[in-house]
Amino acid sequence: MTTRGIVQGVGLALLLLTAGAHAGEGESDRFFRECRAAWANNQIGSADELCYKSLTASDFKEVPAESRSLRIYNYAQLKRMIGNWEAAEELLLESLALEDVRIAGKPLDLPYARRLAELSIAYAAQDKWPEGLKTLERLLPVADQFQGRERSAVSEIFRNYVPQAASAGRQDMARQLLKYVEESPAPEPAFIKP
Repeated sequence: MTTRGIVQGVGLALLLLTAGAHAGEGESDRFFRECRAAWANNQIGSADELCYKSLTASDFKEVPAESRSLRIYNYAQLKRMIGNWEAAEELLLESLALEDVRIAGKPLDLPYARRLAELSIAYAAQDKWPEGLKTLERLLPVADQFQGRERSAVSEIFRNYVPQAASAGRQDMARQLLKYVEESPAPEPAFIKP
């Protein structure tokens, strides 16, 4: 066999391998993969459409519940990013319903806590402070699981809810929120990169 024949054979083998790389994925999987790629390329409109298609694909119910929850959660984050708070709220509640089944009888974990934090942001953006306070009641006991930037973000959420808790007559909750804020280190200032 000639060098050219070997190169062509290797090229054909690589082509067949890459062609089959996504052969086992379903329609929902493909749309979700494309959604993530569009989002990474800052093509938010395309990402929005592709994430929607992923959740409405005929095979979405066949996706394992934990993966469905994650896809719904990611789409909620995208909706939050574009300011569609109602849609973010609805998606987060749907994701939390799947998470409730996953953690049935177990303590809340970090993935669940992240969804609660996102939901509290969606409620605050819509001036649904009472619902947000109820969400934070569930988040507070597990908030210490957050580290680094996530802890700083949760601290900022809590900071925004302190006056709301106080004005609702929930002084104890306001103190708990404020204590978390004070115990969480402020994020280090970042330098602007050229």
